[in-house]
Amino acid sequence: MQRAWRHLPATVPLIAVLAMVVLFHLAPPIYRGLLELWMVQFHSPPFLDAGGVASALECERLGIDTYIENPCDPLERQLVYPPIWKLGAMLPVTYAGWTTGVAIVFIVAFLASLWLLAQPSSLAHALILTLAAISPPVGWAVNSGNNELLLFAIVAIGTWVWCHGDRARLFAYGTFALAGVLKYFPAAVLLLALKEEPSKLLWIAFAAVGIAVGSALVWLDEWPAALANVWNISAFTYTYGTENAAALFSTLGLFDRAQADVFKWLFSALVILAGWRYSKRKEGAEALFWRLQSSHSCLAGRC
Repeated sequence: MQRAWRHLPATVPLIAVLAMVVLFHLAPPIYRGLLELWMVQFHSPPFLDAGGVASALECERLGIDTYIENPCDPLERQLVYPPIWKLGAMLPVTYAGWTTGVAIVFIVAFLASLWLLAQPSSLAHALILTLAAISPPVGWAVNSGNNELLLFAIVAIGTWVWCHGDRARLFAYGTFALAGVLKYFPAAVLLLALKEEPSKLLWIAFAAVGIAVGSALVWLDEWPAALANVWNISAFTYTYGTENAAALFSTLGLFDRAQADVFKWLFSALVILAGWRYSKRKEGAEALFWRLQSSHSCLAGRC
């Protein structure tokens, strides 16, 4: 019991999600009020992003190219993800019947993967990780059923495996490559291969290039439209969290909006510096975790 705080980063998000589910069904006004207090955009119906995936797969099964149009989606949103997602059209997916189920899979994968993170070494460390796990960007992803919850889980699994021996690392690099094929930016974690011996690094590089070339050839006709649909979203937006800090300072009257915007850059620099400095005081999996949380999250546009 004395070390129960070590489980806070995994248990608190689970409790928070379950509580929000209960409030959504029993007390919708309170649910919406908490989202606003949490600085999370409210969507009605919920799971907006999961619905985008489900509707795209439904239309693909009907023979409609969802990179061009997606009439199965109430908002008519085109597919913005790599072509590999279209393989899901082999399943009997429908927007009405599958949206909630798809979102639940993403959310459960994320919550389960939190148990794979490095064990916090102190109560302060545990509280920092817990706040990150229930931060507004995470709340936004859960509320919208965003597939990046699944990508986080895949990368977390790969990172955990990566820390368990040389042979296990081959599987880890495979999970990183899978995440990259699913949504481009997680492939940045393959940079961990730079820590390998030159001979192993060469084989890993060949495999990564082979996967990239193979996917390009398999979906040769799809890639131009797929890349054209990628959203050009700045890392300094509400979606990725830094907008929340600037808005909070502005709302509290501590700074005007122009001054508060400066803190977006400052916070990003502090995230990188803190993560790398802290990792130098740790060993093994915990150091790896902190470096991934700083450098890889910024490569992914999370700063």
